[in-house]
Amino acid sequence: MIDEMPVSPLAGIKLDGMADVFKTNAASLSVVPDYSSRHFDMRSTWRQLIVIGNGFDLACGLESKFGSFFEPRFEKMRDIEAADIPDGGNVVSRLREAGLTVWDIILFDRSGDDWCDVEGAIAKWMRPSNPPRFINLLDSFFELVFSGKKWQRSLLRRDSVERRVVRYIIEGGFGLGGNYSRDKLNVLLLEELHRLESAFDVYLRKQVEMTPRYPECARELLRDIIMRDMPNEEDYQTELSVLSFNYTGPKEMQLCDVDDTVSYVNIHGRLDEDIIIGIDGKGLMTNANVLPFTKTYRLMAKGGPRYNEVMSGEVSLIKFFGHSLSSADYSYFQAIFDAVDLYSGDTCLAFYY
Repeated sequence: MIDEMPVSPLAGIKLDGMADVFKTNAASLSVVPDYSSRHFDMRSTWRQLIVIGNGFDLACGLESKFGSFFEPRFEKMRDIEAADIPDGGNVVSRLREAGLTVWDIILFDRSGDDWCDVEGAIAKWMRPSNPPRFINLLDSFFELVFSGKKWQRSLLRRDSVERRVVRYIIEGGFGLGGNYSRDKLNVLLLEELHRLESAFDVYLRKQVEMTPRYPECARELLRDIIMRDMPNEEDYQTELSVLSFNYTGPKEMQLCDVDDTVSYVNIHGRLDEDIIIGIDGKGLMTNANVLPFTKTYRLMAKGGPRYNEVMSGEVSLIKFFGHSLSSADYSYFQAIFDAVDLYSGDTCLAFYY
């Protein structure tokens, strides 16, 4: 039991005019909120970022590969080019009526493991090359043709994909003649890319409709990924973000409340919206001819890259499922790894397959 109150260190000290101040402070104590009944969450924050790619949708039974999309389109192309075209008609008009584009022609010519890599094809065609090939070769050809100058037929090999593209563009009557410019050619190729994106949107929505188990499988797989290596919620306040490189999202997974609880970003757009197919902008943002075909430029045109929405604070763990760290999306991962200070920070990476 304490017999005496402790002596204040200020005891005996003359305050010289501070009495009024103490009176004012004492009066203000009546308006100080009472925090005694409030609960403060003293847990540490633990954030995880989940990055999912096409392997996620494939694991859920969705035929979302570009190869599955292009194969029937190539069959249409073979049938049209092998058919007898009536007088007054041409192959190009038939191709366009079938919903095919110049990018189908470009990809149709490719072979090997990456024959359906549309982003790789765009990069191969639109990037400058030395000696000139693909788009640069076409540009030189059209400058000669539309200016009435003589040109060497050997400029385009008979069996080359450039020659097939030239036929498509000239017979298609796209209006490149007259005041021809490389800008006009770029606009045409970009419009054709938009047509291809719209066709893939239609294809993928149909695949979702034809895969009734997709919502259930996607929900279960996403929950499984979320819960792996999750800390005890008694010790940590957990936060979650999802960065998806797919065009499917909460709507197709039937995650009605995900937008209220999770930052879920489809970096390249969602179905029924403008989806983006393009190339990584690393080292190309100053090239005016290539720029419109980069994902970075097109994301900026739509309001800016959205991967920053899932990087709201320090991230403890980044989980990858069904997506590689290839050069196709180099800029995104460079930005994410820089944001978390990967090399000297505490963020861990986990890869699932």
